[in-house]
Amino acid sequence: MIDTRSCFDWLEMQGYSRLGIVGTSLGSCYAFIATAHDPRIRIAAFNHASTYFADVVWHGQSTRHIREALEVALDVENLRQVFRAVSPMVYFDKFSRWPRKSLVIYAKYDLTFLPEFSRRVVAEFANHHLDHKVVALPCGHYSLGEFPYNYLDGWNLASFLRNAFETAPA
Repeated sequence: MIDTRSCFDWLEMQGYSRLGIVGTSLGSCYAFIATAHDPRIRIAAFNHASTYFADVVWHGQSTRHIREALEVALDVENLRQVFRAVSPMVYFDKFSRWPRKSLVIYAKYDLTFLPEFSRRVVAEFANHHLDHKVVALPCGHYSLGEFPYNYLDGWNLASFLRNAFETAPA
């Protein structure tokens, strides 16, 4: 997170005061954690979201080889403890400390960040009464990068960021 905070320090020194962050896949976990710890980040977009990083490793199709290597020594609950530091669910109370606008985009047919975990993240946003928007796209984790889903994703991200920054206090 030090690199993210250093970037925001530099942006502030350049005169920027309205700051936001976008993270995709594992980057959405890092963006969430950075936002939970830095009150300067007032706008955040999470492109793919999951509860615990261990859930992705344990249940994701593209990470099944990692599970196979780990399950001889760990179960999913132990793995959640191992990956707590990069798991958004751990940081919701900290994330909720400051007002901000958030966007959560997830893929309905994602076999890497399973939709059930994304919906749990969305439920946590609602449980914490956070200002957020949710977009569920009809694609998978990797097909999000393909036409036409990449255009839908880009349009949703750009529209959200434009509107959020236009209404954000200076």
